[in-house]
Amino acid sequence: MGFFPYRCNQCDHRFLHRGFAVRALRAAGDSEEEAEGVDLRRVKDRRRKRRDLLILATAAVVFLGFLYFLTREPPPPGGDGFATPPAEASPAEPVSG
Repeated sequence: MGFFPYRCNQCDHRFLHRGFAVRALRAAGDSEEEAEGVDLRRVKDRRRKRRDLLILATAAVVFLGFLYFLTREPPPPGGDGFATPPAEASPAEPVSG
C-alpha cells in the first residue's frame, strides 16, 4: 500500500494514486504496456531487495569474522605465533631405593 503514479486515459492527467499499483492499473483497464511497467518495477524491486540482503549478509560475515579474530588469545611474546613442539625429554632414570 502506498502512492503510485497514475495517468488518466481520457485526459492524460497524471497524479499519485493511493493503493496497490498492480491492482489499480489492471482494475482500471489500462494498457498492457503500463501493466508491464508495473511488473518490471516489481522485478526491479525484488532484485534490489535481494542485492540489499546480499550486501547485509556479506557485512555480517565480515563483522563476525572480525569479532572472531578480535577475541582470540594473542601469540606469546617473542614467538611467531605458532606452537613449538616439546623438546625431547631424556628417559627417566630408575629410582634406586
